[in-house]
Amino acid sequence: MKTKPSAGRTYAVITGAANGLGRIYARELARRGYGIIAIDKSADGLAELGKLLDAGIPFHFYETDLTDEDQIERISQQINEGFPVEVLINNVGTGGTRRFEQADPDYIANIIRLNVLPVSLITRALLPNLMQRPQAYVLNVGSLSAFTPNGYKTVYPASKSFVHFLSRGLYFELRHTPVHVAVVHPGPMPTNPEIRSRIAKQGRLARWALSDPEKTVRVSLDKMFRRKSLIFIDWPNRINWMLTRLAPESVLARFMTRVVRRELERE
Repeated sequence: MKTKPSAGRTYAVITGAANGLGRIYARELARRGYGIIAIDKSADGLAELGKLLDAGIPFHFYETDLTDEDQIERISQQINEGFPVEVLINNVGTGGTRRFEQADPDYIANIIRLNVLPVSLITRALLPNLMQRPQAYVLNVGSLSAFTPNGYKTVYPASKSFVHFLSRGLYFELRHTPVHVAVVHPGPMPTNPEIRSRIAKQGRLARWALSDPEKTVRVSLDKMFRRKSLIFIDWPNRINWMLTRLAPESVLARFMTRVVRRELERE
């Protein structure tokens, strides 16, 4: 297990770091000796994260709207000018459950902007910085949803499919460079009260497929540092993925749509 940066004090950049999975990634990477650069829209959550880290860990945070291309460009430039980056965790993302005809344009556009733009633009902007390290790592947070179309979620699985294919393409493009690109595909994670409520409404199957956030962070980092590129957390997680590869898409899509419909019917 890697516990310290390869040479001197290098930094890990984490998007969506104020709460949930991003906060856990920040704390774990700080424990392993990295300086932390945390990016999120919630200034209060970022400030609270800083209080949770050891006093000796360099910590910088940037309140940033990651759906805004200009802000992404500006923050990336500041990071490149000020910090040697060895790890990039593209964690920020959002989802939800709506009937598509009732989803307003802002809801749809926000999922696309937050799940697609930052992972693409920040990775591209920080790549020259990462290339300067002897070894560097990019970890993109996907989802098992990337492998199954799903009614009532619609845009979210499509956005995570984008994350998957972006990650796999970059892995093969950069495999002979110092930068290793990985993607992790956890199942549903109860990282906040809203998600816990949605999972509970979906029934026992959704609860069986749950991924533990702390374990997801620890295992995904361990595997990333071992240069694994397609990461699953445990056997239930991997079995779920294998089912998406073996079962007909139409069967899976109908089944998952029925499961998610329960969430709407129980509101």
